[in-house]
Amino acid sequence: MVDAVKKAKAAGAKVLGFIDVETTELARMVDWEIAYPANEQLKFFMVADRFLYRHGEFDEYDVYYAQLDAHLARDLVEVEKAADAFGFEAMFMHCWRLRERVLDLFEKTTGGRVILSVVKVGGVVRDIDATQMAEIVSVLDGIKDDYTKIMNTLLTDTSVKNRTVDVGYISTEDARALSMVGPFARASNLPYDVRSFGKGAYGDLADFQPITATEGDCYARVKVRCLEVLQSIEIIKELAAKMPAGPIEVAVKGTPAEGAEASNVLEQPRGECYYYARGNGTKNLERMRIRTPTSQNLAGMTVALKGCDLADVNMIILTIDPCISCTER
Repeated sequence: MVDAVKKAKAAGAKVLGFIDVETTELARMVDWEIAYPANEQLKFFMVADRFLYRHGEFDEYDVYYAQLDAHLARDLVEVEKAADAFGFEAMFMHCWRLRERVLDLFEKTTGGRVILSVVKVGGVVRDIDATQMAEIVSVLDGIKDDYTKIMNTLLTDTSVKNRTVDVGYISTEDARALSMVGPFARASNLPYDVRSFGKGAYGDLADFQPITATEGDCYARVKVRCLEVLQSIEIIKELAAKMPAGPIEVAVKGTPAEGAEASNVLEQPRGECYYYARGNGTKNLERMRIRTPTSQNLAGMTVALKGCDLADVNMIILTIDPCISCTER
């Protein structure tokens, strides 16, 4: 570009430059320079206005731009506040409304809305009858339709893409080398999901394929999480239809033998959670170890944050969704 301007100047041409950084060599070379990095389209309107003014076709030019300088910044803030109120704040409340319908199901089937305490060693403390099961499926069908509309709005919005595309990138190689798990890993095209092992009820699924994305950025992580909600609804509906009648618990007695060990892995919303226990011949365990998904993903988070803009830090952390409290345990 610099060479092109030099050639134009050598030929006697006057050069008008749209250059955002006023201190660059290119900016110093042009005859006229328009620098307004906050809005590409506004620069072209400003130039057109100036041409009209110079041609005697814009008598109110000085008054117009005096008002623009006086009010543009304030008016943009007001527009942003309005957009927050009727746009993404409204979307947040719609999601919260759908969440309440899920919490209603929790309360009806477990007695609690957040802290459920329904699982115990050997089974569960209460059963779900056919009527309740049918209600669960019906509510989920209703949620699915509403949620799909919200999801499509979120994933196609230009503002969302501007804040998330190419931000906080993690390659597939880094995801594998750092042993990342959950949606964080799957958004970097690493198809690791404990549910694929087919343990327990997941072995009864007709088919299960982890949801992945190839982009490895914040947008990919948002997309994977969004699609996993729909996948979870379908898993619940399929298993609800296949759940057999019968006892809801088995008696568990005795104490773990000296040196007896047990381990298991479970796919949590943030990824693989690993459990390890060792007995010592008494009712008290010798050791109980829980490795949470966040402990696996912290190394990847540091890579995603490396070299990013300060304004992107919050977005990167939110799309990785670390749980610091459970990791500190």
